[in-house]
Amino acid sequence: MKWVRFKTNKKLNCFEFDRKAFEESITEKTKVVFFNNPHNPVGLVFTKEDLEFVSRTIQKYPNLICIADEVYEKFAFDGREHLRLASLPGMWDRTISIFSSGKVFSSTGWRVGFSIAPSHLTRYIGSFQTWNVYCLNTLAARSTQLGMKIALSQPYEGYPSYYEWLNKTFNWRSNKITSIVNNSNLDLHVIPLYSRCIHLKGDILLLPTSKILSKRSLLNIFTKIRKGDQKLH
Repeated sequence: MKWVRFKTNKKLNCFEFDRKAFEESITEKTKVVFFNNPHNPVGLVFTKEDLEFVSRTIQKYPNLICIADEVYEKFAFDGREHLRLASLPGMWDRTISIFSSGKVFSSTGWRVGFSIAPSHLTRYIGSFQTWNVYCLNTLAARSTQLGMKIALSQPYEGYPSYYEWLNKTFNWRSNKITSIVNNSNLDLHVIPLYSRCIHLKGDILLLPTSKILSKRSLLNIFTKIRKGDQKLH
């Protein structure tokens, strides 16, 4: 297995997709490409141009398939748009898209996820799943299915749908924790939009730039967030 590392843009202080490294990592012997977008833990949301490059590169190899981990698709913040790789021309027949209801409904303990793929791939997924699934039960699966339907079709907390509420709420939390940390006396700083934290292009996890925070410091930060306090003493 080969890993493709992100480039570091020191001028903008952010991560970038390394197209050359990605292209060079694939050979005639490559069978599967694992693709994570939005990326965990870096938080990078791939641009349409990057995705088109990934698509063109994969399609150079007739038997190459892609497993696209897109469990954080609802967490593209500040106007960024998540585009499914399988939606690009020529990618549907060779892509298995993976999603997680646990991330969307804050129910990771249920261990419920799902995949979308063409029929010639799903039959193999079904064979594998029969002998490898653990923890999942019918009630959890059925509840998740109904929850997804309601989340998409009904208003929630003043928003057109639960999914829109989810994105706006976590976007607000991300900006909130960034503001609190930057206004604290901690040896830590987060640069909005271009920094080493998932806030920039994905989720709300902050990666310290200088020192490791103690559990007490982290607890203090989140306590202040819950209380709506803009300052950390």
